[in-house]
Amino acid sequence: MGNQVEKIIIVQRHQENLNSIREMVAENLPSCLSIMTFFTSPEDALRAAAGSNKKTIVISGNVFEETNLDGDWFAREFKANMSDVKVYCYSVCPSGGEHWDGLIVKEQGTCATGDHASLIEFLRAGLK
Repeated sequence: MGNQVEKIIIVQRHQENLNSIREMVAENLPSCLSIMTFFTSPEDALRAAAGSNKKTIVISGNVFEETNLDGDWFAREFKANMSDVKVYCYSVCPSGGEHWDGLIVKEQGTCATGDHASLIEFLRAGLK
């Protein structure tokens, strides 16, 4: 990833996860908050990023309950609509699809615990 990343988009189906991710980033990587946006809707995330030419990292869940969309579809759509994007699956049951650039395992129960240490470590390692 490197310092060239200009935008980070986080998409999770549960608002509780987004809130605790935002809190952990604020505590551990506060300078990242200025380039991060958070969404519960994959469609809203796609609309917000459409046509961007910024070097972008998208970190998304793999399942969206309210829709028939899955994470691999979402990753494909991002890549079709953005010129410089990497899309990573962050889920308790990440499954590889041909459009994911990588998988980040989320611990079970993160809605209750707010512990997103694996995501923070991924961001910390990639943004050095």
